Amino acid sequence: MNWITIFSNKFFIYWLNLINGDVDLMSLNSSPMQNYLMNLAQIFELEKANQGVKFFIGYVSQGLNLYDIELFIWFLLIARFILLSIKYDLVSSFAITVIGGLAGYLWYRRFITMLINYRTALLLIPFLERLGMSADQLNTIMEYEITMSVVFGGRDAHWYQPGKILYHALVYGIKSYDPNGIDSGIYYIDPISMIITKLPESVKLKIEPIYYSLYNNIIPKTYSTCITFWNQISGLATYTFMVRVSKKYCPYLIRWHWTFLILLSLTESNFPLLLNRLDYYQLDVIGVKIINILNDPQIISPPSELSLLIFEYNLCTLIIQVIIVCHLGFLLFGLVHAICGQYFYIPFLVENTELHIGPRPKSSIYSGGNTAWQDKNHKNPGYTITFRNKDLFTIPRFPKLWFGWFGGGTPSETRLKKFIKRLIKIIKELIKRRRD
Repeated sequence: MNWITIFSNKFFIYWLNLINGDVDLMSLNSSPMQNYLMNLAQIFELEKANQGVKFFIGYVSQGLNLYDIELFIWFLLIARFILLSIKYDLVSSFAITVIGGLAGYLWYRRFITMLINYRTALLLIPFLERLGMSADQLNTIMEYEITMSVVFGGRDAHWYQPGKILYHALVYGIKSYDPNGIDSGIYYIDPISMIITKLPESVKLKIEPIYYSLYNNIIPKTYSTCITFWNQISGLATYTFMVRVSKKYCPYLIRWHWTFLILLSLTESNFPLLLNRLDYYQLDVIGVKIINILNDPQIISPPSELSLLIFEYNLCTLIIQVIIVCHLGFLLFGLVHAICGQYFYIPFLVENTELHIGPRPKSSIYSGGNTAWQDKNHKNPGYTITFRNKDLFTIPRFPKLWFGWFGGGTPSETRLKKFIKRLIKIIKELIKRRRD
């Protein structure tokens, strides 16, 4: 609908109402044309709002990319800061928001890692195509950064990367450029080699074997060993220092989500392996059989066998997509909870998490939201077998899996249980009345 159509339709409706007497021409504060313009402005605003809603629905239906997810995260942080500033003072609201943002950053890094691992599979899922393209672009940028870091010492060194600043300064401090030289004109200034070249020949003959073994064998192997060891231990060392050693200064919300992620990684690492096996079975086993049946006329197989193979192929595709969507969805679920300063319950993982860091300090406003599973009234004691007023043993119940949204807890009795109890009570009263 264009502007001319809106104007002509509204103009016709207005004069039709004027003829029928539905418009007050004797209004003191408005003229017929003013009323018409006001109504027309409302129509234009509704039309713009309708176009905005259609654009939003069309954009979301095409899928979200990584930039959209980051905008949503910033929106949550800003909205939470505004709401908390109304409830508390600005300093407290800022501190609580920063704590939630740091806890969410831990989930976001895990989400990015899994996103890059699943980038090729995401391109085959219709709603996640744009997210897969974002992951592929991010992976290209990261590979380029790694290459630049290895060759040139890194492109940029930021203030929050002290190790990279030191490495950047050392590499650029000993690097020189000669346009007429070899290796693209880049060579490194080595003061030790320059000193050895100035030594007398008698001394040089004795030192050179030690020098070359040191530079060619000992230093590279020591460096690669230290880098490998650091890459494997750095995350655990940082966690140990921040969460266990300095737990007095680390908020409970960060410690809880960090510990939960470390425990989650013990089981989470099996998902990529499972997907690799499914992909291998789908392409190299089922796919090869289907191609052989279709391309080789000598192979005579019943139609049911081909249809069964196609069904297995599609089933593998569905399983892969469901695992990826559920995995990424769970990481986003944890990300939203962490940013909002909330907790959630997953059997076995939450119990082990809280064995490491203890229960939530409920008196602190910086500890986050609710943890209903820690309350006594939400415990699941089980069935106790008694004999002669003595408790013999307790049969454990099936563990409770749901404690409400954001860990707020659920009522001890559901509506169905209350209805059944009331129904039984009414039936007993009716039976009692009949007997009387």
